[in-house]
Amino acid sequence: MDWGRRFKGVRNLVKGKRVLCAYNAFLDSVVKVDVKQIAVLARGKEREVVSKSRRELGEIKNVEEFLAALVHGMRDGKAQHIACFNREVFEFFEEKFRGIRSIGGQAGIIANQLGLLGAKPVLYAPGFSRELAEKLSGNVRVPAPRGLVRALKGFEEERESKVNWIFEFRKGQELKVGGERFSAPRANRLIVASPPKALPCFRPDVAQLLPALGKNLDAAIFAGYHYLDEDAGGIGYKRVLGSELRNYKRLKSRNNKLVVHYEFVPMDHREMEHKVIALVAKGVDSLGLNEVELRRLLRVLGFAREAERIDEKEDAHSIVLGAKKLLHALKLKRIHVHNLGYFVLVHKKPVNAGRVVEACILASVAANSFAEKGAPVVERDLARGRHLCPSENGLRQLKQFAAEMGRKGFDAREVGERGFADLGKEVVFVVPAQIDPHPAKTVGLGDIVSSCALVGSL
Repeated sequence: MDWGRRFKGVRNLVKGKRVLCAYNAFLDSVVKVDVKQIAVLARGKEREVVSKSRRELGEIKNVEEFLAALVHGMRDGKAQHIACFNREVFEFFEEKFRGIRSIGGQAGIIANQLGLLGAKPVLYAPGFSRELAEKLSGNVRVPAPRGLVRALKGFEEERESKVNWIFEFRKGQELKVGGERFSAPRANRLIVASPPKALPCFRPDVAQLLPALGKNLDAAIFAGYHYLDEDAGGIGYKRVLGSELRNYKRLKSRNNKLVVHYEFVPMDHREMEHKVIALVAKGVDSLGLNEVELRRLLRVLGFAREAERIDEKEDAHSIVLGAKKLLHALKLKRIHVHNLGYFVLVHKKPVNAGRVVEACILASVAANSFAEKGAPVVERDLARGRHLCPSENGLRQLKQFAAEMGRKGFDAREVGERGFADLGKEVVFVVPAQIDPHPAKTVGLGDIVSSCALVGSL
């Protein structure tokens, strides 16, 4: 099978699909990194910045730690999402940088992009502000006591939006700090996340609408639990998530075909991660994450061997083994891992394998069209990514995976042509994806990939 031809023939498989997206929708303030400006800002603090940049920070407490996190990410070409609770850091950003405001948060990005591709998304975001409503696609609806309404008729007056700051750097950008000079090996970004303004849960009046809403949905995509702490606004995180499990049941009460998906983001309070993921997994069917987050979750849940194998090899086969371990440990039906140049999915049967591969191709084309345009795309924009060849790394990973399956008695040629292997109880997919060498935007690509691959497969 000619994979390049398959990408050229991509179909919009999300059009008309009904999807609930909750909870984290806010505003991103996006900054294109100017290395000269960063070097100036680090002046006089070089020793501390370089020293702290040697490790991954769990929280940004001051400006020096922001600069260290940016140096750390640029040195390794690494995507980072780090919380900051210091208002002065955000005031510094407002003073020093000119950020471009856009839709942010997994739920917001997914609802907006699916709406522009012709889906029928419903967005529930606690603390929904006018500024956020004004930036959403006209296809997005929000719950109101009288039913679903357009976003511009459903915002809460006097609400102030949460704003995250995104610092995007390009592949090859050179930075010199404290006598150290390096070039970013790939394009990526640092997200400095501000504190949440509301708990990730449904208001009681909206929760009562869930059975009727769920009846007509194809999928429900949740994100935002990474903001929880032990206290959870005085309620306690266990009570919040216990209520969420009941809400998942409400959504499915009139529609047992509804797929509930959780888009993973590392938690600000890392010590809680295993507790939260264990509770959430009791109610969801599907999980989306990248290879870094897969390693993190494997370690959190006690599967160090699988995490170390990915650390050592970071190939499709090691990721498949890690994803399978996670799938069974959390008792899920589906896991999607998006890596640079290819996607890995493990899906319990029954599943329409051909449709899943087509949906992955759509996900790649939509994400790369978004990356090239630097903004959300409509259907005609898919032409931007349609003719971009699947990555050499993706094709190589599929070939290696097919060979591994061949050693286990499968037809290696067939696996390589189809992009999947039927293991009996589950189907494992390794699908090549595209890589835009010079993306205009990187934030949100994983969210677009996960959502289009999920919704397109239904």
